[in-house]
Amino acid sequence: MDTKKILALTILVLALFSCMSVASAGWFDWFGPSNSTYTFDGYTLDLPQDVNFTNDTYNNDGVMKKEYEAEWKDSDANKTRTVTISTASGPNLVKSLDEYVGNWVSQGAKSEGKYGDWAIININDVPMDIDIDLDIDFNFTYSGYILAKYSGSQLILIQGTNLTLLENIADTYKEV
Repeated sequence: MDTKKILALTILVLALFSCMSVASAGWFDWFGPSNSTYTFDGYTLDLPQDVNFTNDTYNNDGVMKKEYEAEWKDSDANKTRTVTISTASGPNLVKSLDEYVGNWVSQGAKSEGKYGDWAIININDVPMDIDIDLDIDFNFTYSGYILAKYSGSQLILIQGTNLTLLENIADTYKEV
């Protein structure tokens, strides 16, 4: 081989390896933190193995909502990630996904279409309705996104500030 062919081949190999981190898109996930499958109320989602959960159950006017707050340290971004996963059911639950989205839109949210079977709701800057009997005017707003899905008689919600992360979690949804 002559020098030009060797140089061209070397440049090609270097270009291939320099693009690997962008193009790998999960090919080499075994180098990073691994995921585990977690079971919720009739479905599973894959989340990082080191996730910590706190949960609450709310029963309000005929709607029972189970809320799981998942938190983990993202070593790639060097920050803590938090996602809220909720399951709502009951006789007074909204009857359709469109009704749920419409309720948020009427409060100032933006419907951003669909991601597969999931509705995307942008809740950035939607005012919170806080019932506090004080003479102080609180002006709190929501931030982030909600992915919402109706499954049987349950409304399933995944909420957080990073839409791509929420979509990646929604991709792992499986009914059990």
